[in-house]
Amino acid sequence: MINGSRRLRIANGSGTQVGDVNGLVTRFFEAQKMMRKMKNGGVPGMPGMPGMGAGGNRKKAKAQAKKAKKGKQRSGNPMKARQQEAERAAERQRRQEEGGQTMPQLPPGLGGGAGQPQLPPGLGGPNMPDLSNFKLPKKK
Repeated sequence: MINGSRRLRIANGSGTQVGDVNGLVTRFFEAQKMMRKMKNGGVPGMPGMPGMGAGGNRKKAKAQAKKAKKGKQRSGNPMKARQQEAERAAERQRRQEEGGQTMPQLPPGLGGGAGQPQLPPGLGGPNMPDLSNFKLPKKK
Protein backbone atom coordinates (compact mmCIF):
# COMPACT_ATOMS: atom_id res chain seq x y z
CA MET A 1 0.00 0.00 0.00
CA ILE A 2 2.77 2.42 0.83
CA ASN A 3 5.62 2.12 -1.65
CA GLY A 4 9.32 2.69 -0.94
CA SER A 5 9.54 6.29 -2.13
CA ARG A 6 6.60 7.31 0.03
CA ARG A 7 8.15 5.57 3.05
CA LEU A 8 11.41 7.45 2.37
CA ARG A 9 9.52 10.78 2.27
CA ILE A 10 7.73 9.94 5.53
CA ALA A 11 11.04 9.02 7.18
CA ASN A 12 12.72 12.22 5.98
CA GLY A 13 9.77 14.35 7.08
CA SER A 14 9.63 12.83 10.54
CA GLY A 15 13.38 12.69 11.10
CA THR A 16 13.49 8.91 11.49
CA GLN A 17 15.00 5.98 9.61
CA VAL A 18 13.17 4.15 6.82
CA GLY A 19 13.36 0.95 8.91
CA ASP A 20 11.41 2.64 11.71
CA VAL A 21 8.68 3.67 9.26
CA ASN A 22 8.61 0.11 7.84
CA GLY A 23 8.18 -1.33 11.34
CA LEU A 24 5.40 1.12 12.16
CA VAL A 25 3.51 0.35 8.94
CA THR A 26 3.89 -3.40 9.51
CA ARG A 27 2.62 -3.15 13.11
CA PHE A 28 -0.30 -1.00 11.97
CA PHE A 29 -1.48 -3.51 9.37
CA GLU A 30 -1.06 -6.40 11.84
CA ALA A 31 -3.15 -4.56 14.42
CA GLN A 32 -5.76 -3.84 11.75
CA LYS A 33 -6.01 -7.54 10.87
CA MET A 34 -6.31 -8.45 14.55
CA MET A 35 -9.14 -5.96 15.08
CA ARG A 36 -11.00 -7.35 12.06
CA LYS A 37 -10.66 -10.88 13.46
CA MET A 38 -11.94 -9.78 16.85
CA LYS A 39 -14.88 -8.00 15.25
CA ASN A 40 -15.86 -11.01 13.16
CA GLY A 41 -15.95 -13.56 15.95
CA GLY A 42 -12.97 -13.13 18.20
CA VAL A 43 -9.66 -14.86 18.48
CA PRO A 44 -9.79 -18.60 19.24
CA GLY A 45 -9.19 -19.30 22.92
CA MET A 46 -9.85 -15.69 23.95
CA PRO A 47 -13.14 -14.40 25.39
CA GLY A 48 -15.03 -11.72 23.47
CA MET A 49 -14.34 -8.08 24.24
CA PRO A 50 -17.25 -5.86 25.29
CA GLY A 51 -18.23 -3.27 22.72
CA MET A 52 -16.65 -5.05 19.75
CA GLY A 53 -19.99 -6.18 18.30
CA ALA A 54 -19.29 -9.92 18.20
CA GLY A 55 -21.35 -12.50 20.02
CA GLY A 56 -25.00 -13.30 20.49
CA ASN A 57 -26.10 -9.89 21.76
CA ARG A 58 -25.84 -8.22 18.34
CA LYS A 59 -29.61 -8.24 17.74
CA LYS A 60 -30.31 -6.97 21.23
CA ALA A 61 -27.79 -4.13 20.84
CA LYS A 62 -29.34 -3.11 17.49
CA ALA A 63 -32.82 -3.10 19.01
CA GLN A 64 -31.67 -0.96 21.93
CA ALA A 65 -29.92 1.51 19.60
CA LYS A 66 -33.03 1.77 17.43
CA LYS A 67 -35.23 2.35 20.47
CA ALA A 68 -32.86 5.01 21.82
CA LYS A 69 -33.01 6.90 18.51
CA LYS A 70 -36.80 7.13 18.51
CA GLY A 71 -37.07 8.94 21.83
CA LYS A 72 -40.46 8.99 23.56
CA GLN A 73 -42.97 6.62 22.04
CA ARG A 74 -46.70 6.48 22.27
CA SER A 75 -48.26 3.49 23.90
CA GLY A 76 -50.03 0.96 21.68
CA ASN A 77 -52.73 0.63 24.34
CA PRO A 78 -55.42 3.27 23.57
CA MET A 79 -56.43 3.68 27.22
CA LYS A 80 -52.83 4.13 28.33
CA ALA A 81 -52.20 6.59 25.45
CA ARG A 82 -55.21 8.69 26.55
CA GLN A 83 -53.96 8.65 30.14
CA GLN A 84 -50.48 9.78 29.07
CA GLU A 85 -51.94 12.57 26.91
CA ALA A 86 -54.12 13.71 29.84
CA GLU A 87 -51.05 13.78 32.10
CA ARG A 88 -49.13 15.86 29.55
CA ALA A 89 -52.07 18.28 29.17
CA ALA A 90 -52.33 18.66 32.96
CA GLU A 91 -48.58 19.38 33.14
CA ARG A 92 -48.89 22.04 30.40
CA GLN A 93 -51.84 23.61 32.23
CA ARG A 94 -49.94 23.66 35.52
CA ARG A 95 -46.98 25.40 33.85
CA GLN A 96 -49.24 28.04 32.29
CA GLU A 97 -50.85 28.76 35.65
CA GLU A 98 -47.42 29.17 37.25
CA GLY A 99 -46.55 31.91 34.80
CA GLY A 100 -45.49 30.26 31.59
CA GLN A 101 -42.40 28.34 30.76
CA THR A 102 -39.51 28.50 33.13
CA MET A 103 -36.73 30.61 31.66
CA PRO A 104 -33.32 31.16 33.20
CA GLN A 105 -33.09 34.55 34.86
CA LEU A 106 -30.57 36.97 33.38
CA PRO A 107 -28.68 39.41 35.58
CA PRO A 108 -29.97 43.02 35.74
CA GLY A 109 -28.68 45.11 32.86
CA LEU A 110 -28.69 42.20 30.44
CA GLY A 111 -32.43 41.85 29.98
CA GLY A 112 -33.21 40.30 33.35
CA GLY A 113 -34.82 41.79 36.40
CA ALA A 114 -37.49 44.48 36.50
CA GLY A 115 -37.68 47.63 34.42
CA GLN A 116 -36.11 48.64 31.15
CA PRO A 117 -32.99 46.95 29.81
CA GLN A 118 -29.82 48.78 30.77
CA LEU A 119 -26.29 48.90 29.41
CA PRO A 120 -23.60 47.12 31.38
CA PRO A 121 -21.64 49.27 33.84
CA GLY A 122 -19.05 51.53 32.20
CA LEU A 123 -21.05 52.06 29.02
CA GLY A 124 -23.35 55.01 28.44
CA GLY A 125 -23.67 58.16 30.51
CA PRO A 126 -22.07 61.54 29.78
CA ASN A 127 -18.84 60.02 28.39
CA MET A 128 -20.67 58.17 25.60
CA PRO A 129 -19.96 59.68 22.16
CA ASP A 130 -22.85 60.89 20.02
CA LEU A 131 -23.34 58.29 17.28
CA SER A 132 -26.40 59.86 15.63
CA ASN A 133 -24.32 61.12 12.63
CA PHE A 134 -22.18 58.02 12.33
CA LYS A 135 -21.84 56.75 8.74
CA LEU A 136 -20.47 53.44 7.62
CA PRO A 137 -18.03 53.30 4.68
CA LYS A 138 -19.50 52.38 1.30
CA LYS A 139 -19.23 48.79 0.18
CA LYS A 140 -16.75 48.11 -2.59
